[in-house]
Amino acid sequence: MRAIERLYALVPSGIVLGLATVRDALAHFGDPQTRFRVAHIAGTNGKGSTSAMVAESLARAGRRVGLYTSPHLHRFAERVRCDGREADEALLERSIARVLDASEAGAIPRLTLFEATTIAAWLVFDAMDVEDVVLEVGLGGRLDATNVCDPAVCAISSIGLDHMALLGDTVPQIAREKAGILKTGVPFVLGPKLSEGPAREAIDEVASRVGAVRTDTPALALEGFDALARATVRSEEGGWRATLGLAGAHQLDNARTAVGVLRALSVPEAAIAEGLASVRWPARLEWVEGAPSVLVDAAHNADGTRVLLEALALVHRAREAPSHARAIVFGASSDKRWRESLELLATFCPEPDRWFFCAANLSRATAPSELAEHRGGVACASVREALAMATRAVGPDGVVVVCGSIFVAAAARAVLLGEREDPPLGL
Repeated sequence: MRAIERLYALVPSGIVLGLATVRDALAHFGDPQTRFRVAHIAGTNGKGSTSAMVAESLARAGRRVGLYTSPHLHRFAERVRCDGREADEALLERSIARVLDASEAGAIPRLTLFEATTIAAWLVFDAMDVEDVVLEVGLGGRLDATNVCDPAVCAISSIGLDHMALLGDTVPQIAREKAGILKTGVPFVLGPKLSEGPAREAIDEVASRVGAVRTDTPALALEGFDALARATVRSEEGGWRATLGLAGAHQLDNARTAVGVLRALSVPEAAIAEGLASVRWPARLEWVEGAPSVLVDAAHNADGTRVLLEALALVHRAREAPSHARAIVFGASSDKRWRESLELLATFCPEPDRWFFCAANLSRATAPSELAEHRGGVACASVREALAMATRAVGPDGVVVVCGSIFVAAAARAVLLGEREDPPLGL
């Protein structure tokens, strides 16, 4: 783990948006990013799920697939996947070390953590003889370190107000930043919610300027939901039917976006159907069955919280269950608009004594006492303590919802499922 420890030492360098440094570094390593067919996917919410769907369907088509996402839940190697599995840790360590050694020797510029990780990912994919890479944008798009690739297709899943200090404080400004991944002559797919409105106008403006080619977002007919809020969809054009592997009504939109990307890559319809049905993406409306049931979700903004509440309503209706005792375990990063999420979640759990606030091991985490002061509830010393108190509060037949931050969701999964974890990343 020595190389990853060295990588973590770059945390104080923060977030630096720009492409020149990454381009120079990749040139030093022979431009490995040019050796793959790339699907480049941006968006405020949904880009991770969409990327997972695309990667799984490509694998079902017999392609050798690399998937690059961030952040990780438990282990750094989750960020770099090959054929559905975390990258070999020894190979990832060597690749990171190569990048850091070159930087420290002055052969390439000084890098941020995300820049170094992105370059190392390309080296891993090159060593693994990957054919296709599904590349999730880290932040924004235009100046994100991933935006040095030559994609075969691009997608933008959604636009919302997030990372406003870096991307702008209006929807059109953020949309323009995310549309910065669009390239001349390259097809792009938009999430269904971007069919009109100010975000769409801003994206179209960028697309027109660079000469990107918009493709229609495919139609999928909704046939219903199962007891875990997983949608069954039908493609009249593709001639298939599938129950999505990921839960929530919003995954229908992500599936439509993914199908558009996959068709642009000429993936067979049978592989698309198999991929949508078999895909898994942890901490996205993930039920951990037990007594009580716990729903772990990475919702960290108002849009994500609305999606979470819609899924809970679907589950309640599908199970035709009486109202069980409910509790919330919540923690948030200080740079997120957590007050909006709290107000929305109050419709699901109005009782302040059923709220348990905690913080992930994160320097920018909001103090649990501040969350409790705003909403009412219990400030807990850890995610583990918050889960224990919430479990006791609702009893074996109740429901506990964990949300507010992907880092809190990860900590909860580690407690509930016994996941092996890397040492904490002090972001």
